[in-house]
Amino acid sequence: MRKAGKKAGKNKENTSLLSQFSQGIIRRAANKILLKKGNHIFHNKLRPKPYLHGIVHRLGGRRSFLIRIIGKLNGKVPTGGFFEQTITLCNQRLTVRGFVQKGIPMIDTIFK
Repeated sequence: MRKAGKKAGKNKENTSLLSQFSQGIIRRAANKILLKKGNHIFHNKLRPKPYLHGIVHRLGGRRSFLIRIIGKLNGKVPTGGFFEQTITLCNQRLTVRGFVQKGIPMIDTIFK
């Protein structure tokens, strides 16, 4: 298990922020997240997230939802390492945790 507290604080101070993701990076990240973390993000048995189902349906599916989330993270995540950002999507505040590896953002979890 990773300890986000100490590492996350160091990353925020020591690394610069990514200025903008290209559309290709956003699409590639969304596909990668769906393959590796899709079930964890949307159908976690230990912590169900029914509030995500309405947003996902409104935005046209999981992939569109992730593309919008990654778009909202533009300029707010470090160039490498862990991040935790709060964004507003469809009038709901969501906290997004993940990491950036080789310039591609990977989302671990999304919660209210």
